Amino acid sequence: MPAETQEQPKEKPKKHSFHIGGVSSVDLLFFVQNLEIMVRTGFAIADALGVIAPQVKRKMMREALVEIHGNVEKGKTLATSLEQFPRIFPDLLVQMVAAGEASGQLDITLKQITLQLKKTYTLKKKITNALIYPAVILIAMVLVGTGLVIFVLPKVLSLFENGEFDVPLPTRILLAIAHFFENNGLLAAIVFVALIIFFIISLRISSGKKFWQAVLLRTPVVSKILIEIQLARFFRTISSLLATDIPIVESFKILHNIQPFYQYKKIIFSASSQLQQGKTIHESLNQNAKLFPPQTVQMMRVGEESGTLDEITKEVADFYEGEVDNTMSNLTVIIEPALMVFLGLGVAFIAVSIIMPIYSLANQV
Repeated sequence: MPAETQEQPKEKPKKHSFHIGGVSSVDLLFFVQNLEIMVRTGFAIADALGVIAPQVKRKMMREALVEIHGNVEKGKTLATSLEQFPRIFPDLLVQMVAAGEASGQLDITLKQITLQLKKTYTLKKKITNALIYPAVILIAMVLVGTGLVIFVLPKVLSLFENGEFDVPLPTRILLAIAHFFENNGLLAAIVFVALIIFFIISLRISSGKKFWQAVLLRTPVVSKILIEIQLARFFRTISSLLATDIPIVESFKILHNIQPFYQYKKIIFSASSQLQQGKTIHESLNQNAKLFPPQTVQMMRVGEESGTLDEITKEVADFYEGEVDNTMSNLTVIIEPALMVFLGLGVAFIAVSIIMPIYSLANQV
């Protein structure tokens, strides 16, 4: 193909990064999207890798692609070469590439992977964007409140401690808080940091991760959002796997490996065993009405009986992604004024605590 007619790789998008393994999802999307374009337009895989690798900015991925390029030139399959870098290329991607190579439809498979990555990236970005503003407000409230309690209030409230009048209850509460942090500030800081470290360590331990996941799945509102997110990812992934003709039992094994929530892993593992015994998908998933709602299971049944399972799973994924979007939008609308009210109440309490003794003192003069 002449150089002037070759379709050049798209420019790498400069967007927020969400890390997958050792690289960001933007890096991964850049690679897969451009590989799909070049394979579709007639490039050999090795030639495409040779063009894409130097354009990757992240060193870890660039070096991996150089090695993958060499392996493919030596005759190894793309999937086998990608599999050597599990921190960069998720198992789902490797399995789908292997299926595409085996069927001779790698370009179609890469297109499916590109769509999957775009959907995942979009979902994560929506969730992050919805949480950024409330998080910033909350952090600002904590920092301002801590600064007031430690540096400002002790000096102001000390004027009222030795007064020959009864200090109002709000002022006494504020004095107690100010004195506590003044006398035990270092201890409070150490305890706070220790709790954060303990929380981070617990998330890295299997038993701790299971505990926090169970807590989140029992927390109102939070559990609804998490379940919608997991269902959107589950059905988006299984839709992509079905589109690449990966056997359903093998698909469930992949779903089990990439599922972060223990409660879902348990159901998927059990479902995989039941599928091997000859049960249908909807029967194998009908284990927990909260994690897999009955209406969702029934839609899977319709898909199996009508032979349109790939279309049904895509529609279910679209539905839950829409639900996540709506829930996060509504939550943001509720959280923002709630934080403002909470902030207003805090400011009002501090103002009343300072004004009340001044008013009492003025009345006694």
